[in-house]
Amino acid sequence: CEALLDENQHQQTKNMKQEIQELMNRLEVLCKQTKGTYMYLKHEQGKLMSRLKSPEMCSPTWFLTLSSCDFAWPELWIALKPSLTYEEAQRVSEKERKELLKQNPVMAARLFKMRITSVFNTPSEKMVGMGMHLASL
Repeated sequence: CEALLDENQHQQTKNMKQEIQELMNRLEVLCKQTKGTYMYLKHEQGKLMSRLKSPEMCSPTWFLTLSSCDFAWPELWIALKPSLTYEEAQRVSEKERKELLKQNPVMAARLFKMRITSVFNTPSEKMVGMGMHLASL
C-alpha cells in the first residue's frame, strides 16, 4: 500500500513539474514580446548578437559612443533658471537639478538636441582632412 502511495505521489510530482514547465514556456513566449521585460531584452540582445556574428555582417570600421553628461552643463541650469549666474549654475544641488528637469522637460530636451546637433554639424579637422563629415554619417 505504501509503495502504491509513493508511486502515486511520484506521478503527481512529475505531473506538477510538467505543468510548471509548460507554464514557464508560455510565460517566456509572452515576456519575449513584452517590451521592457528582462526576457524581451535578452531576446533582443540574442538577435543582435546573431546579426553581428553572421558571415554577411562585415566588421565595423569604427564605432562611436556618445555620453552627453548633461547633468554637468551649467548652461542647461541657466537656461532652465535664468536668474542663476554661471558660478551658481555650477553649484546647483542634485535635488534642485532633478526638480528643474521635472519642471522643464521640453526646454531640457531642446537644449540637448541643439548640443547634439552642433556636435554632428561640427566635423573634426582630422575627419575633414580625410574628406569626411560627421553630418553626412
